Amino acid sequence: MANIIEPTKTKGHIISKYSFKVLSIEDEKKESQKADKDTTKDDRVELSIENEPQIGNYRQDTTEILESTKKGNELVEKLYLKVDELTTSLVKLQMQSERQQGEFDERLKNEAKRAFDEGLEQGMQKAKAELEQQIEEIKERMSISLSKLDESIQKILFSMDSLEKELSSVAVDIAKEVILTEIDKSSAQVALNLSKELINELKDATKVILKVNKIDYEFVKASLNDNPKIAVEADMAIAKGGVILLSDIGNIDGTVMTRFQNVKSAIFDAKEN
Repeated sequence: MANIIEPTKTKGHIISKYSFKVLSIEDEKKESQKADKDTTKDDRVELSIENEPQIGNYRQDTTEILESTKKGNELVEKLYLKVDELTTSLVKLQMQSERQQGEFDERLKNEAKRAFDEGLEQGMQKAKAELEQQIEEIKERMSISLSKLDESIQKILFSMDSLEKELSSVAVDIAKEVILTEIDKSSAQVALNLSKELINELKDATKVILKVNKIDYEFVKASLNDNPKIAVEADMAIAKGGVILLSDIGNIDGTVMTRFQNVKSAIFDAKEN
């Protein structure tokens, strides 16, 4: 049986021939399976022997591949480091961007608040100035109104004063008419009442001469006859209802018109003052 593997290729290898023997069916199967395994093994050995030169080349290629792989790994590691650096830089840039964005937002917020405050302050100043101007205008109008009101009051007071004087004059004239009417009715009684009042003013006098109108004489004399220091005399120059008293301490004109004029003057003097 010819050798499958050439002798030149068996150097460094031990190759044994197979010995076959008759076996039972089971043994044949087992032997057959074993032979197949051995054949496969031998084939592998043969292939290994045939490819031995290629193995050296493979080892060389493997070494080169390993070195290339190592360099590739180093390159990948460098790339990873570069990626980490870029990632770190990116994170820093992102953080810086966020910080700058926050600062920008804060500055924008502050500027907006400052602009709002300035606008509010300007608005308040403007409103204050307008309000002060309105107040000054109101004061001016009030001053003018008060001046006009004062003028009106003065006119009213003047009118009232004039009216009061007129009314007082009318009242005095009415009183005069009432007195004259009363004198016409009972001049003697008026003269007596007036005499008693004036005598009290001259109570310290030692002698009093009382002059009355002739019409009133009898009535007044009869009424005062019990007073020894008073002498009653008739005088046609005395108006009815009037009297004149003469004494050692002074004289009194008690005629009705004289007393009326005195009262009237006192009233108007008081009005003027």
